[in-house]
Amino acid sequence: QPSVIGSSAMTFVIDPLYSSLVVVAWMLLMICIHLRSPPVEWGNISQALMFHQVRKYLLLLDYKKQHVKYWRPKILLMVENPRTSLPLIEFVNDLKKSGLFVIGHIEVGYLDDYPQDPISKYYPIWLRWLDQFTVKAFLEMTLAPNVRDGVPHIARLAGLGAMKLNTIILGFYDQAMPIDFLSDDDRYKALGNEDEETTFKIRKNPRMSALEYVGMVSDIMNKLGKTACIARNFHLFNIKSLGKKEKFIDIWPVDFFNPDKSPDNCANLIMQFACVLHMVPKWKSNTKIRLLVCARHDEQELAIKKWKRQLSELRIEAEVAVVVYDLERMDEWDKIDSHYVESINRMLISHSEQTAVSFFYLPSPPGEIALYEPYLSCLDMLTNSLPPTLLVHGNDEVVSLCI
Repeated sequence: QPSVIGSSAMTFVIDPLYSSLVVVAWMLLMICIHLRSPPVEWGNISQALMFHQVRKYLLLLDYKKQHVKYWRPKILLMVENPRTSLPLIEFVNDLKKSGLFVIGHIEVGYLDDYPQDPISKYYPIWLRWLDQFTVKAFLEMTLAPNVRDGVPHIARLAGLGAMKLNTIILGFYDQAMPIDFLSDDDRYKALGNEDEETTFKIRKNPRMSALEYVGMVSDIMNKLGKTACIARNFHLFNIKSLGKKEKFIDIWPVDFFNPDKSPDNCANLIMQFACVLHMVPKWKSNTKIRLLVCARHDEQELAIKKWKRQLSELRIEAEVAVVVYDLERMDEWDKIDSHYVESINRMLISHSEQTAVSFFYLPSPPGEIALYEPYLSCLDMLTNSLPPTLLVHGNDEVVSLCI
């Protein structure tokens, strides 16, 4: 190495002009080779180097040394069809900032019914779609007898080493007609392949029942121990309207069906998600975080002080607004007054005129299967006609107050 440096230096000492011309010609030649060289059959050295580096650093991430200061959003978004989920995918692509984003898809069926694995046919088509739409996500697909059985498969196996998932996002279960967001999208038209039309065909009927859906949410929370999120009304999400009509990232850190529970780790997690989203440049420059809390008329000042202290401890900058509303505790899902839930919904709508996205506390599903449908009905009434809404439930400690 010293001899190479010495020889190079001597060429410039002997004749600086010709030495400089040789260096310039060498650089131009290297650029031309890099840009115009045909693909080679024997592989790419840069890919080999990246593989070596990624493998080395993944092994350095020790799962046994998990700590709250290492917490990052590592999200699995379950997608049935990107045609109907594009706004939600783009939102989660922002929400995962500095974390991991995995898109999961389940093909329903049995391997014995196919001559070969059907996933091998669909996987390249999904990858082409992700590349065309520049979504920074990994893709995981599996074949399962039903969607509920497939979600734990992906949740357990997705990720590598310490880069394992901690959050699973599902779309909301309702009877709304799916909207095709790709029909007029130039990026999708540029794919120009009939395989995409067949693979991403919109299904009119849901592939699971309401009982299976709530059971899946319960599995995520109680059996898998992951943070469960339910996304609703993201067909209304439009990133281009940020800073115009839609100016706030709203946080409602209270369980509307059990208001005595908060604040807790789940409330902190909701605020952390909002904070991570606000760190994305286009969100930071166009929106503000707004914390809305419900309190009785004579407890407004106390509520403001409590939540400002909480935000200060969490080092989150946000506006605090108090909504005068007396929440009631509701213990039995099948005995909840629908008029009361609808009144909460009207109150939420009245405070969401300038809201880009809202974060809500997702109550735990009931233990009895007979109460699954009343539970889902209450969530439906609570979030009906709201702006894009993410209901969150998780007990992971995501912030430390000891620093």
